[in-house]
Amino acid sequence: MSGSKFSGSSARRSQWVGYGALLAVILLGAVYSLAVFGTIKDQALSENLEANLVQAETASRFISEQQEGLLNLLGVIASRDRLRRALVGNDPAALASFLQPVLAMGPQTNSAFLVDPEGLYMARVPQVGGEVKLPPVGVLPPAPWVSGLEPGRCGPVGPCLVLSVPVIGIDGKTAAYLGVTQPPAFWKNFFSQLAARPGRTYFLFDQEGRVVAAGLAKAELPAGALEDMASLVRRHLNPKQRHWAGVASLPGSGEQVFAAVALVAASGWSVVVMHDYQTAMAPNRAMFRSIFLFLALLLCCLIFLGGLLFTRYRAQERRLVSIKGEARHLEALVAERTADLEVSTQRYLSLVQDLPDVVFELDQDGRYTFVSRAVEGVLGYQPGEMLGRTQREFVLPQDRPKYDQQKARTEQDEPMSILALRHQTADGRVRWLSLHSRGLSDARGRSLGRRGVARDVTQQVLAERRVRELSGQLINAQEEERKRLALDLHDEMGQVLSALKIGLQTLARNHEKVRPDLDRLIRLTQEVMDRSRSLAYRLRPAILDNFGLTAALTDLCESLSEDGVLSITSHLEKIDDRALGPAVKTTLFRFVQEALTNVIKHSQSTKAEVSLSARDGLIRAEVRDFGRGFDVEQILEQGGGSRLGLLGMHERLNLVGGRLTIKTSTQGTVLVAEVQPGGQA
Repeated sequence: MSGSKFSGSSARRSQWVGYGALLAVILLGAVYSLAVFGTIKDQALSENLEANLVQAETASRFISEQQEGLLNLLGVIASRDRLRRALVGNDPAALASFLQPVLAMGPQTNSAFLVDPEGLYMARVPQVGGEVKLPPVGVLPPAPWVSGLEPGRCGPVGPCLVLSVPVIGIDGKTAAYLGVTQPPAFWKNFFSQLAARPGRTYFLFDQEGRVVAAGLAKAELPAGALEDMASLVRRHLNPKQRHWAGVASLPGSGEQVFAAVALVAASGWSVVVMHDYQTAMAPNRAMFRSIFLFLALLLCCLIFLGGLLFTRYRAQERRLVSIKGEARHLEALVAERTADLEVSTQRYLSLVQDLPDVVFELDQDGRYTFVSRAVEGVLGYQPGEMLGRTQREFVLPQDRPKYDQQKARTEQDEPMSILALRHQTADGRVRWLSLHSRGLSDARGRSLGRRGVARDVTQQVLAERRVRELSGQLINAQEEERKRLALDLHDEMGQVLSALKIGLQTLARNHEKVRPDLDRLIRLTQEVMDRSRSLAYRLRPAILDNFGLTAALTDLCESLSEDGVLSITSHLEKIDDRALGPAVKTTLFRFVQEALTNVIKHSQSTKAEVSLSARDGLIRAEVRDFGRGFDVEQILEQGGGSRLGLLGMHERLNLVGGRLTIKTSTQGTVLVAEVQPGGQA
């Protein structure tokens, strides 16, 4: 009887303990919900501020790149010798011809002009419209310049922006200013089309704090209050800052907004992005409600699961006895299987030891735990000498960074392949080994190390290196021969043809009877001169050596566009030629030249796009057409001109450590070349 009472009191204590544990779980759930809400709120504040700052910086970079690109285009035109010679002649029609390419930029320019240092117009396209107000004479900076937005800057046409660059004359002094006017509607359209979340607005200010454009399509607060707040946010930037982000309150209403401002590097403008606080935080409040409901549902599930587990606990006790009997049977079976496994292991080791390649195993720290006997003939070490040492120790110090990079990029359970690494043998010689390995793991997925094979590829590597050296020497010899032929055509043949033309003109003036025949010979001589210049340019453009890669590509695109063969849109960043190796500069120019030649010959496209940029330590050149595309594998199998062109691109880029990527479809083809600035062997 006393035992029964004791058992009952013990059960009641267990019941109260269970109720207390359940209450503790409920309290912990409530505390956890509050903590989660606070964490989500803080994270939402941080994410909204970062999102606005990213939007502001992205817009400021786009505006800066557009302005720098337009100023670079003006700078390329201003650096042409033909423009300098035309300024000396002061021929308005000839000067106006240099302004036409600028107007092809589309809606971002509405006029182009040339003014002398005194501020007087020398040429303007188009001729209609009001006068453009430039800074007073002597104030216009002798460098690229972007104005602010002033209502009277463009006369009756309305407010506009002015971008200009100086034109250095033959005497080395500023001979004129080349510039364009830009309508503010261009930026208004940009911000009106900019994708935005509800409640997010954009403002663009010039150097003086005047509003150039605004994006209010998604605004949920009064526009006037938003503009006043944007002006206040803009003042948070001091001369040492390029961006700022924080939470601000609208004047008068007290409504809070997430605000961010970023400086436009090219012109000193600023972009302000604001997001209504209530609208931005609405998704997070909804997320908290969902989390709270989820925790309540989870609590109900825990209560049900507790009862279910208690019932199953009773059943598990009964099954435990039968499991012990099965365990004894399994122990006997494991002993039998272990004996069979030892036989299989010995057979496997015998096979591995007889392979000509080196078979190895590494632990989690990269140390050898097994090496086959083949290592004696490859590296001259006994297998026992390598056990306990890391694989990296035997790699030549110059190749260890390559080994570390590949190892860092490879997950523990993924295969790792390094085609060729230099290893040092026991007697100090160097051997090239190709390493291939795969991760090892136990039944629970825990990493045990790696197993792989090392193959001696010294002879193959040396042969491939010799082939690459010969290919590089051949391409360099071709470029030198092209350069020599181009100079001979331009200097010697050009002088002879010029002398011949002058002689024919003199003869025509003195012999009126044969004047028609002499005029025909003069025209024929001029045609031969033009073709000689064109041939010299195609062999080796002098602008590539004298003015650099960006100027050479700009001239190439303009030449093809002016010939009417192809309409080319170029987006060329200014690249510092001092950082480019001569081989890299020549390779990228030949890539774009060959790609445009293939577009003209094969793509049936009437337009193309060419871009040049520097990103993440790489120089990237891209040529895009809108033609019929092609089957890359079929072209390479059939051979012909297209195949030789593609192989030539690949070989040139490979010699400077670059990479060629081809993407083609029925909507067009994109060729991309990527290479490091200095190149590599």
